[in-house]
Amino acid sequence: MALQAIEEFGPIPLLSVDEVPEDALVVSSGMMGAPTVLVEKIPSGHEAKVAFQTLEKYLGKKVFATFPIEAGGVNSMLPLALAAQLGLPVVDVDGMGRAFPE
Repeated sequence: MALQAIEEFGPIPLLSVDEVPEDALVVSSGMMGAPTVLVEKIPSGHEAKVAFQTLEKYLGKKVFATFPIEAGGVNSMLPLALAAQLGLPVVDVDGMGRAFPE
């Protein structure tokens, strides 16, 4: 998923948190629910892109970057594919804190 998007759209810039402007709109991207649903109802691959575009229209502000909500499975690859599709950078943050809190 991510590799195909990078091959099609080009490399993804990776930003540190310090490189993100304070007023930037940074939106997480990922999927919710059991991954087995992906077999039952195969996604088109445009769902996240449409969601981001709809959010931008609603807020009247462009998304500056995205970030993964965890570091494994689909939720680590979807943000990379989305970033490549939309030409967005990915912010390098701890995606495992949510999935494996201390």
